[in-house]
Amino acid sequence: MAAGRSIRRINSMRKRAVTLITMCIAICMFFSACAKKTSDMNVSDTQLLLDTVVTITIYPETGKNPMSFDEARDVLKTAFDEIKRLEDLFSITIEGSDIDEINKNAGIDYIEVSAETAEVLSEAVRFSGISDGKFDITAGPLLSLWNISGGGYLPTENEIFEAIKFIDHNKILIDGNAVMLADVGMSINLGSIAKGYIADKIKALLIDNGVDRAIVSLGGNVIALDETGGTPFNVGIQSPTGDTGELFAIVKTSNGSVVTSGNYERFFIENGVRYHHIMDPDIGYPAEAGLISVTVLSDISADGDALSTAVFVYGAEEGLKLIESIDGAECILVTDSGEVLTSSGINSSNVEFLKS
Repeated sequence: MAAGRSIRRINSMRKRAVTLITMCIAICMFFSACAKKTSDMNVSDTQLLLDTVVTITIYPETGKNPMSFDEARDVLKTAFDEIKRLEDLFSITIEGSDIDEINKNAGIDYIEVSAETAEVLSEAVRFSGISDGKFDITAGPLLSLWNISGGGYLPTENEIFEAIKFIDHNKILIDGNAVMLADVGMSINLGSIAKGYIADKIKALLIDNGVDRAIVSLGGNVIALDETGGTPFNVGIQSPTGDTGELFAIVKTSNGSVVTSGNYERFFIENGVRYHHIMDPDIGYPAEAGLISVTVLSDISADGDALSTAVFVYGAEEGLKLIESIDGAECILVTDSGEVLTSSGINSSNVEFLKS
């Protein structure tokens, strides 16, 4: 049994690595096709960070203040260094990170953290309140129990019951840059908001360094920057039922964020049943609310990250109500029957649906 699980875990990790790289190539192809209408040249780099494939592409010859390619490469290095710095603060697996220290001191003491950690935690608590806890970063014990990213483990009912007792965003205590979890046994996992928050920070960094046109992809999180008035970027949305790289829609965006969450991204199969990574904090199991893919278009990527998780857990009816209540956010949903639903602001000017 243990050997079989180990083999399944290795195969799952290999498959996921290939999937991430393939999706990255598909996204880059869309970016490149769009870029040719503005500039024949760009500066781009791809690295494995944040447990995903990260690609940043800068178009240095565009805008009011064009930069040299050497300058663009220097900005790229600065951007990737910043991603690594933020990952070192937010990671649950890096010893001594802010989140690691908070988790180790749960129920014991406040931990002084960086301004960025305090900010992302405050935003996470806000979205937990907005979503009635459907999005909750204190689901750390539950996520660790299921261990989806490590190959998967099917817990017992008692183990799930014990894990969900520790989920409560109201017990994240924040006093300036000092943070504490109220109860021993609680733990934070920022996997459902960190990439969006980091994408926003990188966009701001690019602007501060004089970049007028760029695209940033952090796995399922994409954010665009265009101050040139050029052609919008095309961001492909993976078909949740198709092969990797097969798209069912293209989002057109100049300065927005596109975040997609789906049950096809990370999962394991046990006894013929597939268990995915998006957990329902109320019941302790992978969310089964009738959705298989949620894409959120938003001005702020952290918002899109949190909202995509919340909507997936809520389901179509309540999820659409949530999106309609938030300025600057729209969504595209795919139900488990294959039906595509959209919020009121989705139209042909911002999304092209591809024929199957």
